[in-house]
Amino acid sequence: MVHASRLAVVDGAAAYTWAEFRARSRRLASALRGPGLERGDRVAFLAFNSEALLLAHFGVLQAGGVLVAINTRLTPTDVVYIVDHSGSRSVFFSPELAPALARVSPAVKRIQIGPEFESFLETGTEDGIESWLECEDDLCAIDYTFRGTGRSFTNSSGRILARFFSAPTLTARATGCDWAARPVPTSPETYRASTDMLSPGL
Repeated sequence: MVHASRLAVVDGAAAYTWAEFRARSRRLASALRGPGLERGDRVAFLAFNSEALLLAHFGVLQAGGVLVAINTRLTPTDVVYIVDHSGSRSVFFSPELAPALARVSPAVKRIQIGPEFESFLETGTEDGIESWLECEDDLCAIDYTFRGTGRSFTNSSGRILARFFSAPTLTARATGCDWAARPVPTSPETYRASTDMLSPGL
């Protein structure tokens, strides 16, 4: 790994080097596969901008899952619609956002970011897992957006995102694949993985 000892992520009091962040992403991928995640399974995150949410953009994709990052400003009605419509089998959430999951089916597994999330990571391994990626057009995420209309999600469908356009891939391509050299800035999730979140100065 290039620049493995350099600082990659800072989230409050927590800080991780690129080597540590890679180990955590592998643990997340392995932990997701452990309970039986299958290729293309949806994994939802209702979380504020945090290391855990950034980690999801790597670990869920490594596991072969599809990330469904939910806007934290939505109502419980919209949240349950997204979880149901996307077919998410699990949802990771910031503790402050727990009330927004009140109407979500109890069949959907919930993991709270914090100690519970860290315990979940411990069930995984830092060893690399077999990739299920077949081509760069494979689905990696589903985004739900108001599209600037301010309308409800009642008749909304998700915007699918291929792996070629994923945040890690776009970041690597925009920075000459030397993105491990320094921390990568990310923007709020409203229009995730758009070119607006990439800094040409990196």
